[in-house]
Amino acid sequence: MIKFGSSLLVPSVQELAKQPITKVPDRYLRPNEDDSPVIFDTTSLPQIPIIDLIKLLSEDANELERLDHACKKMGVFPGVQDFFSLPTEEKKPFWQTPEDSEGYGHMHVRAEDQKLDWSDMCIAHTLPLHIRNPQLIPCFPQLFRESLENYSLEMKKLCITMIERMTKALKIDPNEVLELFKNLSQSIKWNYYSPCPQPENVIGLKPHADVGAITILLQVNETEGLQIKNEGKWIPVKPIADAFLINVGNTLEIKPKKRIQYPNTMIKFGSSLSVPSVQELAKQPITKVPEQYLRPNEDSPVICDTTSLPQIPIIDLSKLLSEDANELEKLDLACKEWGFFQLINHGVNPTLVENVKKGVQEFFSLPMEEKKPFWQTPEDSEGYGQMFVGSDDQKLDWADMLIVHTLPLHIRNPRLIPRFPQPFRENLENYSLELGKLCITIIERMTKALKIDPNEVLELFENLSQAMRWNYYPPCPQPENVIGIEPHSDAGALTILLQLNETEGLQIKNEGKWIPVKPIADAFVINVGDTLEILTNGIYPSIEHRATINSIKERISIATFHRPPKDKVIGEKPKGRSLLDLVRIQNEIDE
Repeated sequence: MIKFGSSLLVPSVQELAKQPITKVPDRYLRPNEDDSPVIFDTTSLPQIPIIDLIKLLSEDANELERLDHACKKMGVFPGVQDFFSLPTEEKKPFWQTPEDSEGYGHMHVRAEDQKLDWSDMCIAHTLPLHIRNPQLIPCFPQLFRESLENYSLEMKKLCITMIERMTKALKIDPNEVLELFKNLSQSIKWNYYSPCPQPENVIGLKPHADVGAITILLQVNETEGLQIKNEGKWIPVKPIADAFLINVGNTLEIKPKKRIQYPNTMIKFGSSLSVPSVQELAKQPITKVPEQYLRPNEDSPVICDTTSLPQIPIIDLSKLLSEDANELEKLDLACKEWGFFQLINHGVNPTLVENVKKGVQEFFSLPMEEKKPFWQTPEDSEGYGQMFVGSDDQKLDWADMLIVHTLPLHIRNPRLIPRFPQPFRENLENYSLELGKLCITIIERMTKALKIDPNEVLELFENLSQAMRWNYYPPCPQPENVIGIEPHSDAGALTILLQLNETEGLQIKNEGKWIPVKPIADAFVINVGDTLEILTNGIYPSIEHRATINSIKERISIATFHRPPKDKVIGEKPKGRSLLDLVRIQNEIDE
C-alpha cells in the first residue's frame, strides 16, 4: 500500500481558529517568510492564462497556441469544488497515524519545534484502486464516496486530455507520452485554510513545486489565497467560477528519460537485446553504414564554424576550495546557465587517471574473443554492448560501451570488476573512490553557491550510488547520418566525464544550438543530472547532450554517474526552509 511518509500528529488549525484568539501560537508564526504574502495592489500584476478546453478539442489553433504559451511561461491555468464541513468528532476516524500522513491532518511534520502551515488537509490515494487505504475512501458516506469515485475518474480523463493537447502543442508524438500514463497514479488533497488574525505572519502552504505531472485544483469558494511565482514576483490567482486550475509538475517539466531499473538485491540496468559490436563493424572496409544505424533526420551533428559558438565554462577547483568568491560565482552561473562545466585542478592523482585511461583503452583493444566474458546478458545490460535496445528494428547508436556498477560495493556484479586484470582492477577501485569524493566536494561547493545548508544535501549522498560507462565511438564513413549516443539528459545527480583522447564528439544543447565541447587536457567535464535539477527545483538544470562521430578518428571516454542511494528520501528538512522544502520525492514514486 502506498504511504505518504510518517508525520507527527498536530492539532487541527480549523478548530484552533474557532477559538477567540488574537495572537497566533508561535509554532505557526513565520515573520521572516520570504516575500510577504499580502499584496494590496494587484491591478498592475499579470494574471495567469485562461484556457478553453472546448476550443482545444475543436482543434482551435489559437487556443492551442495559448495553451502552449501558458505551460511554457507560467506553468499554471485556472479551475473549482467541495469538502470540509464535518464536525471534528466525525473527522476523527480519518485522522492520520504517526506512521502514515495519508488521512486528515498535516503532511511532513518531522520535529516538535518545526514551523507549521496554517491549514488542515485530508490526503487520500485514489488511483490505482488496489493501493487505496481501506481506512479512508471506503469509510466515507455512500453518496459522497460515489461522487468522489466519479470525480476521480473524470479528473483522470481530464488529465489525459490535457497532456494529449500539450503534446500536440509541443509537436511531439502523443502516444510516446501517453504510454507513460497508462494506469496512472492519482491522489487527492483537500485543503482547509482557516481565517487568521495575523495573516502576514503565517503561511497556508509553504512555497513548493508539485512532484507529479499534472495537478488539477478545484477552488471551493471565492476566497483568494493561491499565489504563483512568476519572474520573481508572487502573483495572486483570482478564482473563476466553474473553472479548474491546472499546473505543470516536476515530472512533466523534466521530460521522461530511459531509466535504470534498481531491484533490491543486485543493481541491474534493465534488459537489452544483444547487438553486434560497432568497433568490429568499423574495422571492416565499409563505405555504407548498415540501415539500422542511419538516422538521416537527426539534427546535423556537423558544425563547420565553431569559432562564433560559446564554450562551456571552466572551473578551477583549487580556487573553489580556497574560498575564492569569484570562482564560486562562476560555478553558480555555470550550473544555472549551462548545466555543464570543465573542471581543472581537480585534485585526482594524475598518475591514477592515466593508468585508468590506459586500462580502458587496453580493454577496447582486446580481441573480441577476450571481451566475450564481459558481454551483457539478455536480462541485464550491465556489461559490454549497448543499452536499451528493445526491438530488432530499433535504430542503434554508433558506439560500444561497457557499463559497470561500482558503488556501493555490495551491489557489484561478480562477473565484471572481479574479472578485470591487475593492476587495472586496483586502479579502477581507487579511481572510483576518488571520483566519489570529488562528487561530494563539488556538490558541497554547489550548496555554498546556492546559500543552503550543505549538511541537509550531503546527508542524501551518504553511501552514494555510482556507476561507470566506458564509451567507444569508432570512426564512421557517414558521420552526419549516425549518432554516438542519442540526445538525452542524465538521470542521476552528477556525472563526471573523463575524455581519453583529443577527438571531439560531446555536444550539449544551449539556447537551441548544439555546442561542441572542446576537451581540455587533464580536465573533467561535469554535468548536472535530473536528480540535482529536482533537488534545486530547476535552478541548476539537467541539460540535453549527445555524442557525435568522427569520420577518421575514434573517441573514447569514461562517464561516472552519481546519485543518492535508493533508500534516501529527497525532501524538506525539519526546521525552517530551504530549496529542499520545495520538492519531495519518495521511493514509491519510482516504483
